[in-house]
Order: sequence, then C-alpha cells, then structure tokens
Amino acid sequence: HIIVEMLLNDMGVTQVDTAFTGKEGLNKIEKALEEDPFYDLILCDWNLGGMQGIEVLRHVRESEHQKVQELKFVLVTAEVGSKNQAKAKDLNVTMFIEKPFKHEDLKGHVEELLS
Repeated sequence: HIIVEMLLNDMGVTQVDTAFTGKEGLNKIEKALEEDPFYDLILCDWNLGGMQGIEVLRHVRESEHQKVQELKFVLVTAEVGSKNQAKAKDLNVTMFIEKPFKHEDLKGHVEELLS
C-alpha cells in the first residue's frame, strides 16, 4: 500500500486514501459519500485480509448509491487467469493491473483512467 501511495504521490495525486482490509475500504467508501470530492478511482488488491478484492468489487457494484456503483475500479493482482478475470468482468471491473508492475505502467493506467 505504501509503495503504491508513494507512486501516486510522485504522479501528483495528492488525495490518496488507503485501507488494509476490504471491510475497512467499504467503510471508507460509505463515509466518503458525505464528502466532496468523492473518490475518482479505486485501486484494490485481489488478496485482502478477510475479503477478496472481487468481493469489494461486488459490494461496490451492488451499492444502493449510483455514484458508488459507477466508480472506476481497478483490481491489482497476480491472480491472473481466465476464471478470475471472467468473474471480475461479470462485475464490470474497469481494469486489471498485473503484479508485479512498473511505475510507468501504473502511471499510464492511472492517467488514462483519470483523464
């Protein structure tokens, strides 16, 4: 998390919020509904403590709040495989970033999604 946050800061992304578990992340999304600005993008690891990233994606897409449902959601994973990708695509994942990744790759993907 710290490495990705540092990479994002180096790119000029100054508002970065982190969570170490899926439940913590979902709680932060719920709380952020009351704040402005709301999140532009979620970068979520596939393997999280207590809940996989695909479950976080499922909760986001099934939210009762439209702006949560419409969030750009990127799964960062070494779990690349047709079965896992198919599950995430069924839930309208925005993008996969495969680990390990290079700084330039993350930068390119994030700039593309935020433009």
